[in-house]
Parts: sequence; structure tokens; C-alpha cells
Amino acid sequence: MLFFRRLALVFALLIAAHALPAQSTVPTLTQALPAQTIGVGGAPVNLDLRNYFSLPGVTGQIAQFNTVLGTFNVELLASAAPLSVANFLTYVGSGAYSNSMIHRSASLLGPTSTANWIVQGGGFDLNANPLATNAPIPLEYNLPNTAGTIAMARTSVLNSATSQWFFNVNDNTDVLGSSNGGGYAVFGRVLGSGLSVINAIAAVPVYDATQGNPASPFGSLPLQNVTVGQTTIQTANLIAINSITVVPIYPATNTSPAVLAFAVANNNSAAVTATLSGSTLTLTPVGAGTATISVRAADTNGNFASGAFNLTVTNPTITLQPVAQTINSGSTVVLSVAATGAPTPNYQWRGPNGNIAGATSATLVLSGTTGPTAALAGGYSCLVSNSVSSATSNTAALTVITTNNPGRL
Repeated sequence: MLFFRRLALVFALLIAAHALPAQSTVPTLTQALPAQTIGVGGAPVNLDLRNYFSLPGVTGQIAQFNTVLGTFNVELLASAAPLSVANFLTYVGSGAYSNSMIHRSASLLGPTSTANWIVQGGGFDLNANPLATNAPIPLEYNLPNTAGTIAMARTSVLNSATSQWFFNVNDNTDVLGSSNGGGYAVFGRVLGSGLSVINAIAAVPVYDATQGNPASPFGSLPLQNVTVGQTTIQTANLIAINSITVVPIYPATNTSPAVLAFAVANNNSAAVTATLSGSTLTLTPVGAGTATISVRAADTNGNFASGAFNLTVTNPTITLQPVAQTINSGSTVVLSVAATGAPTPNYQWRGPNGNIAGATSATLVLSGTTGPTAALAGGYSCLVSNSVSSATSNTAALTVITTNNPGRL
């Protein structure tokens, strides 16, 4: 019969009392999303959301743990433990940890203590078979075993770590320091509020499978959903690790795994459509008007940051402004403007004396009998309009060089 060691409710309260606050590695809006102005018929605008949202201080590769009690992310600290990280990633890359289990949940001070708790995995599949292991690696003790860190498990032999690892539920710095046989190599840290998932695992009742079977490796096996009188362990009782995969901070597509996921809200789809493709927000003008676009970046555990900006769609919109020019008297001058809009906009050029008769195209040519003379010098602009609205271009100054106005050397 399964031997029940600890009341779940009491232990859950103890865990809550010892849990440290969430780390600061949660989504953050690093700079305000910029207001936008685009024109009807104009090209869509793309915003790379990676330029506006981040996880502060996270620079290492990230391993995502998917378990039956929740998903959380771990930043791998290769600068402190390069051999340990490389070793861990070898097992991750081979899929060794998929459909494995947490096989130990215990206090480092013995079965009567509730302090210095760890949860350990990476050793057995869901059928209780040991995972195949590679050659052991050297010990890399550089970082303290604080709450929320992951470290390599080993035997009493200094350089014996292979596939197994453990999470420090509490601050185990003193117990697992260098004075304890050389220490235990921390190689990663839990991000955001992912420690809540580890706390949930640690709060599961623990059973001693060595009762009646002293050779069993499962002296502190966490089991859930155990019924009264149950004598055998079922897969549903185990704390299963469905998978461990390496993921980026930002999603490449809307469905690809990542630490962050983006969502967008648009309060005026008649003016603009706002669509997401991974970390890229595309804004496509539809009709004249103003919209408020809100963007939310949420991590695996529901922590989020958000930002909003206003987008104005104008109709028509001038996309090319006329340019100031200096010419010799009698030369030909060409001024141009370009605009988008729906319906297609009309053009009316204006000169120093008002509207220019017949100048109703995107290009204004002054030559021949109407060619530039000193009298034609001045400012030129273009009124662009359609049945929705109108816009006036910048004024381009036309300077005419004559004997009385030689210009600049």
C-alpha cells in the first residue's frame, strides 16, 4: 500500500510562507508606441513590437517547462555554468525529458523538516524507467542556490552530474554551498512568476515507495489524485513533465511557442485594420478617421505589459511634396506632387497670383511663353482634394536668376 508522508494542505501553507516574491523578469513596455498618420490607399505600416516590449535583464537561452501543473520558463545561465547548460541542452534536444516525471519532492534536512525544499526531475520516464544518460560532467559551482534556481543533481561524487536536475523551492544557499562537498551547480533561474508552478508541484502530497521495497528510488515521490485504498501508482498520479523545449522571447508566428505572446485591440476597424504576425503589427488604412490601437504582451504565466497609441487615417494624403528650385530666367521648371486617397484625388496648383488656370495634374510645368521670368518668382503649392476632404502641399519657393537678381556665388 502507498505510504502517505505529509498532509498537502499543511505543506501548501508552509510553501506559501517561504516563497519569495516574483522576480522582476516580467514583460515591460520599454518605450511608448508612436502615434501614426497614414493615408487612405497608402502602404501599410509595420511596427516591430520587439522594439517596444522586453523582459528586463534576460539575455540567455530560455527553456520552457510544460508540466501537468502548468508551464514556466527558465533562463539558462551559460556565462556561469557553460558545461552544465550544454549538458542540459543535449538532453533537451534529444527529447529525453519529454514524458518524464518529477520523482522527488523533499527537504534537504530530512523527512521531518519542511525547510530547504527541492523538487527534482530528469531521472525517470512515466513508466519509472531510468533515463539514458551521457557521460557525467565536471562540477561548476559558481552561483548560490537561491529560491527559483535550477541546479544539477549529483551523487556524493564531485563530478557525477548527468541528466538529473532540481529546483530550489526555498533559499538553499547555505545547505548546498561549497562546504557541502563542493556545492551544487546552479545553471538557470525561473522567470517571472513561474515559481508559482514549482510551488504547486512542491505542495503535492509525497509518498514513500520504499516502504516494503527498500531498493525503490522513490522515497519522496509526489503523487496527485490518489484515492483511498489505492495500492498501485497510475500515470495520472504522477507529476508529468510533458516537454522541455528551447523557446525565444518573442514569437515568430502567432502560434509558435515563446515566452511572450502579443494581442491587439482596435476600436475603429472602419479606419484601419490591425493584424499580428508573430511580433509584427501591421496597420492597413481603410477609411478616413482615427483609431486607438492597444497592444498587450503577456508571458507564459499571465504577467503582462500594455501600451496604446492613436492612428489617424487621412484622405487624401500627400506622399510627395514639391521642392523649392532656383533657375535661370527663361528656363523650364517642373514641380511635382503625389497623393493617395479614395476617391482618387484631384489637383489644383496655386502660384504667387492664386490658382493657375489649367494646372490640374500632379505635375506643373512652366515653360515657353509662360516660362519663368522675374514676375513668376514666388511660392507654388498644390491643393489636393476629393469628395471626402482636401489637403494642401508645402509651398515650394521658385527663385529666378536675372541680371538684376544674380543669385548667390
